[in-house]
Amino acid sequence: MSRLKSSFSLWALVAFVALLALQWLPIPGAYLTFLGGALLCGLALHAFLLGLLVEAAAGKLPRFLIVIPLAAYGGYYFMYLKQGWEIGAKAAQMQAGNPLLVRKFDPTVNSLVLPRDRAELVASHYDVPATYEANKNFKPQGYFSHRLLDAE
Repeated sequence: MSRLKSSFSLWALVAFVALLALQWLPIPGAYLTFLGGALLCGLALHAFLLGLLVEAAAGKLPRFLIVIPLAAYGGYYFMYLKQGWEIGAKAAQMQAGNPLLVRKFDPTVNSLVLPRDRAELVASHYDVPATYEANKNFKPQGYFSHRLLDAE
């Protein structure tokens, strides 16, 4: 029992549970939100897992407890790699589905048709010579242009 009381990982777990419980209460939870309570909870949880790993590997705690941090971090990295694979597969699927639809924008050849607020912004802040907004009042084209003017 004295080995357990002097365990770093036990006190890190106590800190994690206490911070989590305090965040559920309205008044301390509001203050902890401003002080980074979620960050502190995350740090306490990582301290618990890493402390448990080190203490179990050193023999201060039973060795079978090594399974807990290995399962937690192993599960995280497994899901991380699985999602990376899924993102890559979806990107390849999308590229195979419409490779000819994606083309590079050349402002000297292509025109941009945007909503009014965006058309003015793009023409005035970016190196696009002209942008257009759909406007039925301008005949026969049906577009109002916003142009980038030189300093001259």
